[in-house]
Amino acid sequence: MQTSLTAVIEQANAYTGDFTTEPYEAAWALEARWFVKLLEISDRISIRLTPEISPDGLNWCEEGTTALLFTEPGLKSLGLTNFGGWLRLRVTFVGNEPGGKFLIYLALKG
Repeated sequence: MQTSLTAVIEQANAYTGDFTTEPYEAAWALEARWFVKLLEISDRISIRLTPEISPDGLNWCEEGTTALLFTEPGLKSLGLTNFGGWLRLRVTFVGNEPGGKFLIYLALKG
């Protein structure tokens, strides 16, 4: 029987600048899937969400998967395998007067 867990990482939080999500320890999982629902976005900007991995939760690098890109509200998903011990997303705003409101979930299965 497989084990699964879904963690709420961002709960309708609004941001006006770049940030990273809280790190999540997931060494037990074989698969991970990010679900990102962008509820609001400022005019004429884009938002890039890049998955990052870490062996210890302190030192980070890009995971290497294509980032999620938003230019309008909606729901997108990104699956990961072979990611090591820790996961997070780096969120980058491109454009003037950035802003966005997010729901972010991390679903793990092992």
